[in-house]
Amino acid sequence: MPLLTMAMFLVAGIGAVGVASAASGHAADQGTSVGPAFPLMSTTTGTSHSWSGYAISTAKGAVTFVGGGWVEPAFHGTCSGSTTFTEAGFWVGIDGWGGSTVEQTGTAVECFHGTVFYYAWTEFYPAKPTVLSMTIAPGDVMDASVSYHKAVHNYYTLFIQDITTSAKYSTSNSLIKAARSSAEWIAEAPSSGGKTLPLTDFGSVTFTACTVTISGHHNGISAFANVRINMVHNTSTALKASTGSLQFSGTKFRVVWKSAGP
Repeated sequence: MPLLTMAMFLVAGIGAVGVASAASGHAADQGTSVGPAFPLMSTTTGTSHSWSGYAISTAKGAVTFVGGGWVEPAFHGTCSGSTTFTEAGFWVGIDGWGGSTVEQTGTAVECFHGTVFYYAWTEFYPAKPTVLSMTIAPGDVMDASVSYHKAVHNYYTLFIQDITTSAKYSTSNSLIKAARSSAEWIAEAPSSGGKTLPLTDFGSVTFTACTVTISGHHNGISAFANVRINMVHNTSTALKASTGSLQFSGTKFRVVWKSAGP
């Protein structure tokens, strides 16, 4: 989904939101651990011009929680003054794979006219995203989740924490049209003005502790039928980012940068 880039954020002079204390981490929201009872489900392979990672598509109203973590990748290559714009985002979310809304939160790394930025963000797409005032650095250990609250109809909470610095943020919103029919763990080439941006060379990123609650069952990705997504160029099948196989009971995988595209 489109992100409000740090460069746009700085140019626009928008005030950053304050870092708030989250009510709880994503593991605490569930009250259950990842269980081994589920057999491994099938993985199919798909492609996207802007996404690489995993998605689960399921029945409408079935997804109530998505969580995961990653280590913020460092920028690779040269960010020179002549480089106009490259960016890569890393996030977890509900909806978006075949739907018109996305409830998501994550981090990004971008190069803008010679300066490299790292930042965290939240988004209730199609509403505009919010860049957070959390200070993000390469190597920081991130934890993020999206939760749906049954007690309050159509109430969603986005939570993100930089475990390295202990900074954390949460925000909630009531959404009527969100389908809750898919879950995602994604590395993304964001878009601006309807066009996919060149993908920043982030080397690789490993997603860990990837869990989801679907119809009351909380488990890793591989406990549900899932799609492994590879990112390809807009005009060819050349890879921009490749997604590895699931490991550790379907809770871990790696995405490797291949080319900028778009």
